Amino acid sequence: MGSTIEAPEAPAEERAFTLANRSFRRATNTTVDQDAFVIKRMRSAGLVKMWNEFNPQTDKINTLIEAVILEAFEAGVLYEILGGMLVEDGVKWSRPYAMHNAKIFRDITDAGEKETMWDHVGGMIIDFLAIAARFSRISQSSSDNRGPNESGENRNSNNAGRNSEAIPHSISTSGTD
Repeated sequence: MGSTIEAPEAPAEERAFTLANRSFRRATNTTVDQDAFVIKRMRSAGLVKMWNEFNPQTDKINTLIEAVILEAFEAGVLYEILGGMLVEDGVKWSRPYAMHNAKIFRDITDAGEKETMWDHVGGMIIDFLAIAARFSRISQSSSDNRGPNESGENRNSNNAGRNSEAIPHSISTSGTD
């Protein structure tokens, strides 16, 4: 493992698209709260684990994308993840507004809007999984370094570099925040 999957660079200004007669863009300058909102749902659905188990040498990215979308749907968090990752033009993101949008996305019936939504879902989720995986590594490293280990030794000295293999691969998300 240990390889890198290069994702296409996102344009500096994401193109707007219409869902439910409202203009949305993929969030590029997310807040910590927005990241936590999405990461929590991804982790609860097991998506970060799926990402970590993905091997770019033997697995196909399209198969992963499909599996991640289906797993998020089955876990009941797909539309909440979208609510966290899409921002309506002119509206400041918030948790209540993300949940409001999740309900709207769930109820879309227009064939063109459904196609538009599905065209954006896979790439957004995969890009965000790279962020979630980094967050998990940082979170794990931070919790590993608190207090003494079972032997009473300082965890900082025992775990130097321990998490360097925690995430087997990542997506380059240059150009996005």
